[in-house]
Amino acid sequence: MGGWSILLGGIADVLDGRIARSLGIADRRGAFLDSTLDRFAEVGVFCGLVYLFRDSQAGLLFAVTGLGGSLLVSYTRARGESLGVTCKLGWMQRAERLLLIGFGGILDPTISMAWGSGQSLGVLLVPVLGVLSAGTIGTSVFRTFWIAKQLKEELSQ
Repeated sequence: MGGWSILLGGIADVLDGRIARSLGIADRRGAFLDSTLDRFAEVGVFCGLVYLFRDSQAGLLFAVTGLGGSLLVSYTRARGESLGVTCKLGWMQRAERLLLIGFGGILDPTISMAWGSGQSLGVLLVPVLGVLSAGTIGTSVFRTFWIAKQLKEELSQ
């Protein structure tokens, strides 16, 4: 159920902005609320994963690292934009995170039962969180250096 909720919420998130723009009712307040509420939702998802994997060292580490990395991906973009540099680069943006966690959550129970030798959850989702963690940290580090380089080049012009 969690995986389906994440995917359906992601679809709704994509559609709400497009609908607002097409109806001519999009504004800065809505954009602010949209991106801020996305972070609240993301924190909620990762808190659920932290709780789910509280007894798994790898699962807990990846859930916490994934939370931090996800927030840093969003923060680096927002901070860069506040300084006049737009950076939407990187492998682990919000859509990729939603797809990984959503499909991982949907497929994990079946795969865990089939391949887990009695393990009830995490056979798929823990490695997926590992990939997500590495990807979010990598994306945020890349964005940090890329934005800093752009700002340095602006100063030298």
